[in-house]
Parts: sequence; C-alpha cells; structure tokens
Amino acid sequence: MMLGLLSTGIVTFLTAVGIGGALYEHSVVDSAWPRNPVLIQPAKLGLRRVRFWVPAHTALEIALLGAIVLNWQLPVVRNLLLAAFACHAFMRVWSFADLIPKVLAFERSDAAAIDASAARD
Repeated sequence: MMLGLLSTGIVTFLTAVGIGGALYEHSVVDSAWPRNPVLIQPAKLGLRRVRFWVPAHTALEIALLGAIVLNWQLPVVRNLLLAAFACHAFMRVWSFADLIPKVLAFERSDAAAIDASAARD
C-alpha cells in the first residue's frame, strides 16, 4: 500500500516536471528561436532538447508502469493510472508522428533559410 502511494507520488512529480519543461520551452525557447534559429540547432551549439525530454519521458513511463503494477489491487487508482497511461501514450504517438519530425527539420535546416512565420505554425 505504501509503495503504491509512493509510486503514484513519483508519477505526479514526474508529470509536473514534464509540464514545467513544456511551459519553459513554450514561454522561453519557442518565443525566442524563430528570430534566432541557431538557439535550437545542436550542431551549432544550440539547445539539445533531447537531453531533457528523453530522460523525462522515460522516467515517467517507467514510473507510470510501476505505479500501475503496485496499485493494481485498488480498482479506482488502477483505472485512473491506466487512463493516465492511455493519455500519455496518445501524446507520445502524436509527438512521434507530427511534432518530433517538425522539430528535427528545424534543428537540421539552414538557420538563414528559416522563415519566422513558418516556425510559429
């Protein structure tokens, strides 16, 4: 019971870390890089977003699966965690299908050729 509660707390914390990272990226990075694309181009010493997002998502996914296992005997908690896992899985599929290819294209493109209005779309 205590491990289930602890694991759910860890999932909550890691979710907050992801939301905080997204808010930071949206409010700070995304507002600045269209005017200066080099900021997001790792090959030109820009941000390496993968250093945050890969460990953040991996930790959340492992913690979420662990919390589901540890709370399996509690139907209400289990169902909420399964719903959270389904939402997270949907978000990851969307990210891999749409967002990540666009981000990688901007990271790899010629900084001088990036149109700021296209970057905001």
